[in-house]
Amino acid sequence: MPEGIRINQITAGHAKEFHEKLKARGMATITIHKRIQFARQFMHDAADWKIIDENPFSKVRTQRSTVKVNEFVPREVVDKLMKKANPVWKVILGLSRYGGLRTPAETLSLRWEDIDWEMNRMSIPEPKVEHHEGRGIRSCPIFPELRPILDEAFEIFGDKSEYVVAAPQYRAAANTAMG
Repeated sequence: MPEGIRINQITAGHAKEFHEKLKARGMATITIHKRIQFARQFMHDAADWKIIDENPFSKVRTQRSTVKVNEFVPREVVDKLMKKANPVWKVILGLSRYGGLRTPAETLSLRWEDIDWEMNRMSIPEPKVEHHEGRGIRSCPIFPELRPILDEAFEIFGDKSEYVVAAPQYRAAANTAMG
């Protein structure tokens, strides 16, 4: 967009040019999609408030993503990785594959106090969806495949770390813009 332009002077041409500039910067498809989506919503609200006559972003089309985000990892692959992994990575792999936790958000948020050893359950913090009503923590059983991994990790890290994944450097990295 040209600098100093008023909102009611933005045209469909400016919107298309903005989209092309995002693509030229080499941004990921999903990032471009989200930025256009935000601009479209902002302009939609401006039209609702009669600040502009029509939404210049209404005809800008983007791809959601060309990358398959979720992949099923067969048990055999996880078992091979577990044999080679250090204790921290065993916990990460175990919580992801056998606990069904979102990684890194839920995996790195899980604390020892969230584990109910007697009831064989976990109270899993849900940072990704905590802003939705009724969400923020969910309960999940500790499945038989996961229990020995947690037992071993507790023996090694239980008195040294508040978190199940005893790797503060991973939490620090996960809380950056790059996630």
